[in-house]
Order: sequence, then structure tokens, then C-alpha cells
Amino acid sequence: MTDSPCPPLSDADWPEEIAALRDGFAGQLNVYRTMAHHPALLRAQAPLRQHVVKDSALGPIRSEVVILRTGVRLGSSYEWQQHVSRARKLGMSDTRIAAIRDMPVGAAGPGVKTGCSSAPSMPFWTCVACPPHRRQSWLPPSVAPPSST
Repeated sequence: MTDSPCPPLSDADWPEEIAALRDGFAGQLNVYRTMAHHPALLRAQAPLRQHVVKDSALGPIRSEVVILRTGVRLGSSYEWQQHVSRARKLGMSDTRIAAIRDMPVGAAGPGVKTGCSSAPSMPFWTCVACPPHRRQSWLPPSVAPPSST
């Protein structure tokens, strides 16, 4: 591993103004520990993370499929590795994970039709964090949330 100009913060270096976040989600992953260099950024990330990761309209399995596919499409090995682990914890098989990784651009194979082929290069948080009426315009019917009208 190479030295980073902005390494994740240790507990000892954690800013006091965001101490409450350290004991929750922010202290668990290095991506959040790196964001802690900029407390306002990490504080702003908290509600977005809650909405995208915890309260997603897609549900946990579909969310992981979309995140994994986005990680592949954007070439993010960090995102891929983090979410392979999460997908396995949700019971996703290595065969299904490999199928998501190897799926051609624009294709949707059996059990993988979850919206990730509809917007494969759009960042996950952009898609899921937008209002439901906008989301429905690009999500296939099998994934789109129920109409609020």
C-alpha cells in the first residue's frame, strides 16, 4: 500500500466536533475516516448515506447489485471490494456476484434485472437519492417504486 496524502483518521485524531459520528457508521470504514478530515463534508454525508444505504427504495439486495455494477463500470476496486463483502452478508452467492461483474454493458441477465443496466454509468447515489417521480422515469417497472399519486 502506498502512503496517502490524506490517510484515514485514527480515533486519537478524530475531530471533536464530529465525535458522535465516530461511534456510528463513520468510524467503521476508511472512506468515512478520510472524509473526517473535512468535518462539514462528513456531517453532510450522514443524511445522504442514510437515504441511499439504509432507506433505499430498491431494498438491500437490489441496492447492492446497483452498487456492484456501478463499481465495475466506474473501475472502482475499492467500491467493488466493499460491496462484495456486503452482498455476501446479504446472502448473495459468489456466482451471482461474478455474473454482475462479467455482465456486458447494457445487458441484464437472469436475476440481475435491477435497474443497473438502465443507468450503468450513473452514480448510484444520484439515481436513488432523486425524488421518486424522477426515478420512475428511467427505472424499469420491476424496480420503480410505487407511484405516489
